Amino acid sequence: MTYQKGQYSGPQEQADAITRESDPRVKAGLSHLEEVGEALYHDNFKGLDEIIKKMRAEIKVLIPFIKKDVYINQNIKDEKIIEETLDNLLNIYQVGYGEKEFKELNDYYSTINLEFSKKYEEFFNELNQEE
Repeated sequence: MTYQKGQYSGPQEQADAITRESDPRVKAGLSHLEEVGEALYHDNFKGLDEIIKKMRAEIKVLIPFIKKDVYINQNIKDEKIIEETLDNLLNIYQVGYGEKEFKELNDYYSTINLEFSKKYEEFFNELNQEE
């Protein structure tokens, strides 16, 4: 039998470690450390949900303007402008918006630069795999 929680080399060290970890005082100490760690985690991320909700609401308001930009950019041949818009749409997509607009603009971009359009499609697919 190999004891895996600690770095103990022999049977006696393993037995001592198991005995220490079954001690109620050690268990209470470990439990307290877990509670402290959990409290620190919650304190550090307090309000994060509200920030995300606010950001999503602000992006939702911007969607009509973004759609307008996408349609305008479909008449533009300047790759830099199209790529900036695609980059922005990828960023927005990470919070749940802009998928349709991204796909439409990237389809148009494929008529201008197929190689880079495929790269954008790969970036988009990578974002979907992370979820």
